[in-house]
Amino acid sequence: MAKVAGPKDLRSSYRLPHSSPIDISWAESSGLKSANATLEEISVGGMRIEVSEYIPVNTMLTFRVNAIDLSGSATVRHATQRGAKFILGLELTPETRHAIGISFT
Repeated sequence: MAKVAGPKDLRSSYRLPHSSPIDISWAESSGLKSANATLEEISVGGMRIEVSEYIPVNTMLTFRVNAIDLSGSATVRHATQRGAKFILGLELTPETRHAIGISFT
């Protein structure tokens, strides 16, 4: 019987596990919202966070991680429910990557 390959990991950069509180805020039609979340992983291009409420894909948000003195903006690229919480994949904006000195060139 042939062995079936699993899904290919398409990530372009290494992800570093990191558990810290992260404060996030975003705009909705009802106004500005904010939440406390948990940073789970970080890479040069993005982050994975756990938050208690759903935030739609393509939502732009701002964040602050005091533990590593990091703040900026990111876009929600995916959202998956895990139990009563949601796992969000965030892509850092080019401006945020530039401000913290990360370059892809």
